[in-house]
Amino acid sequence: MHTILVVDDDPICRELMRRLLPRAGYTVVIANNGKDALEALAAHPADLVLLDLAMPQMDGLTFLRILRENPKFRDLPVILVTAVSTREIVKIASALGVRDYFIKAEFAMEALWERIGKYLKADACADSTPDAATAA
Repeated sequence: MHTILVVDDDPICRELMRRLLPRAGYTVVIANNGKDALEALAAHPADLVLLDLAMPQMDGLTFLRILRENPKFRDLPVILVTAVSTREIVKIASALGVRDYFIKAEFAMEALWERIGKYLKADACADSTPDAATAA
């Protein structure tokens, strides 16, 4: 079973992922910001990170920079799920090895499942992914 670290300061987003990801067969670890995420990774190694950018204490880009300095996490897949969408941020995130980028207001859960499965080579087929409408 793959473990996904969800790093987001928005409690609604965290709860949504905490409920939906296990339905697709993933273990979920939650962190409220980049600082907590680094501590979480030390205790619970993850196979993929879903990362917000705008967070208190340590933002997503700072977390990414620190993450990529550690050889153990240099190739860890990171998918941004954020409201931040400036061209400069996208460029910086790409340089730090972000695999995909979703704008919170625009993304579809089906696309997120597809990308997670792509990077984790998940065993679950598309037909078994949870429906966001039934998650609440």
